[in-house]
Amino acid sequence: QEMDNAEGEETKSASEGGDSEDGAEDMRTPERGEVHKSPPVTLPRYNPGSPEPWHSSRLASPDHARLQLRLARLKYEAEDRQRGREFELRKLELELEADTRIKMKQMELEMQAERTVRGADTAATERLVVGKCMGLMPPFRGA
Repeated sequence: QEMDNAEGEETKSASEGGDSEDGAEDMRTPERGEVHKSPPVTLPRYNPGSPEPWHSSRLASPDHARLQLRLARLKYEAEDRQRGREFELRKLELELEADTRIKMKQMELEMQAERTVRGADTAATERLVVGKCMGLMPPFRGA
C-alpha cells in the first residue's frame, strides 16, 4: 500500500508540473499494464465558416504570429503589384489618347492648310466660264 501511495504522489507531482518540462510526461514510455488513452494528435478540423481555423493555443504561438505576418506582407505586396500594373495600364491608355488627339489635330491643320493653298491657287487660275458649262446642260424645251 505504501508503494501505491508513493506512485500516486509521483504521478501527482508530475502532473502538477513538478519536474516535467513541456509535456515530458506525455513523452515517457508507459509502464506495463498502463494504457495511454489520449486521442492521437491531428490537424484541427477545417470549418469554412470559421474566421480563424487554429486552436486558441496556436493563436499565441510565435510561429503562428510570424506566419500571419508573412501572409499579410505577401497579400500587401500582391495588392501593391496589382495597383502598379493598373497604374501603368492607365498611364499607357492616357498616353495613347493624347498621341491620337495630337495626330488628329495635326492632320486637321495640314488639311486646312492644303485647302487654303489649293483654294487660293484654283481661284486665281481658273474662273468659272458659263459658256463652257452650257454644253453640259440638257436642251431646254419650252412649253
